[in-house]
Amino acid sequence: MTTRVGMFARILLWFIATVLIVTGVTAAMIWYLHEHASDDQRQQDIEILFSESRGILASVERGDVSGATSMFPIWIADHSGKMIWQPSFPGMPRKKHVAGPIPPSLGCQLSRGQSKEPPMGPSMHDIQKFLASAAVEFFAASETPRLFELHGEEFLAGLVISPGGLPYVGFLKFRPSPFKIIKRVVWSSELLSRLAVLAFLTVVLCWLLARSLAEPVLELRRKSRSIADGEFQTRLPPNLTGRTDELGELAQDFNRMAETIEEAFKGQRQLLRDVSHELRSPLARIHIALELIRKNEPSDLDMLAGKIERDLERLNELIQQILDFSRMDQMQVLPVTLVTVDLVELLRSIAADVSFEADLHGREIRCVAPENPLQMPVAVELMRRAVENVLRNAVRHAPDCSEILMCLEVQKPENLVRITIRDHGPGVAEEHLSRLFIPFFRCEEDRGRQSGGNGLGLAIVKRAVEIHGGTVAARNAEGGGLEITIYLPFPK
Repeated sequence: MTTRVGMFARILLWFIATVLIVTGVTAAMIWYLHEHASDDQRQQDIEILFSESRGILASVERGDVSGATSMFPIWIADHSGKMIWQPSFPGMPRKKHVAGPIPPSLGCQLSRGQSKEPPMGPSMHDIQKFLASAAVEFFAASETPRLFELHGEEFLAGLVISPGGLPYVGFLKFRPSPFKIIKRVVWSSELLSRLAVLAFLTVVLCWLLARSLAEPVLELRRKSRSIADGEFQTRLPPNLTGRTDELGELAQDFNRMAETIEEAFKGQRQLLRDVSHELRSPLARIHIALELIRKNEPSDLDMLAGKIERDLERLNELIQQILDFSRMDQMQVLPVTLVTVDLVELLRSIAADVSFEADLHGREIRCVAPENPLQMPVAVELMRRAVENVLRNAVRHAPDCSEILMCLEVQKPENLVRITIRDHGPGVAEEHLSRLFIPFFRCEEDRGRQSGGNGLGLAIVKRAVEIHGGTVAARNAEGGGLEITIYLPFPK
């Protein structure tokens, strides 16, 4: 049986593993620096100790005490542990010169930028006492140089011969390597408690980070399940859609998808209502006409036959549009055969066909197109159906004795062919423009039924244009009326 690990647990483990890896790499780097830099650092401090100590002893033996200065904290003692030189800090009084071969305990001037003696750690008296005994121990030992430690502070000791040939021991406060600093801070009796606190803080931080990343995804999962259960009005909250990262974009896309699903579901229910109404009315009229025919009234046979014929044509048109829309869904996936035709001639023939219907309602269709032929590969029947649907829609809603204008032009910089069809009807509310091409959408509940539409005409237009790789848009034209624009890619 396979154990399932949730996304939150995965992210949490990723964060903890990342912290552990970074910690391990950092520790390895510190160890590497310690191993390779400590020897060089020790050698540099030894050179500083010898050079500074010899300079101080040379100045003292010449009697130039004022010139004996050092930028480093250096102590010098003889074999008995008596301090010959020690650093002085601001505020400490200088000791007076004492007669003898070597002046005792002279203070040095600190260079600008040196800080005072740190308030924490051993005092100057403790250091002097410790170094005095360390000097005696140093002369008794055979190795040089060596390190002495006092309360965590390390002092480098080395044998220095003065210009007069006398031996002294010089002490320099040793600069610890980064590894030793960390070891001094961490490696103590409280190590376990510090590690526990650090581990706890790491886990809490990783948990918060993992939750901040996983919570939007978990919320998206809950909402997806709600939609799967039929709650199509489900939306993600603004705190997710308002984010500026990829999760915010995903939340916005989810809400748009939910809106599309809800509209499609509403469209299907509307389709069932519309189809049932559209089928019920002509079927009822056909049933009545058949009953009258059975009564053998010859005078009404022609009229009844005409009604039956019109109702059957209307039923056939509705069924044909539903079938066309279904086929176009498949055409967006399956390849479509394109034939190179003269697009100008095709549009003129479509306008001539629709003009018969427009003349009956007192409307005129005017086609404006280039004089020269425009050869383009198109699916002829799909393109004919798309342009014809737009023209018929314009004829239905245009006022009497008005003109419907269809323009064709080539936009060479963009390599596009633009087909614009405009009527002078009442137009569409701005909030409905972006939804005109949604299947089964009607601006008004009864408008399509009164005009003979069923909400599929413009949806078929959009599918047909997209199959050709183009786009379609609608806007309210200046001066009134609706303008539908079709953009088709022009072959180079």
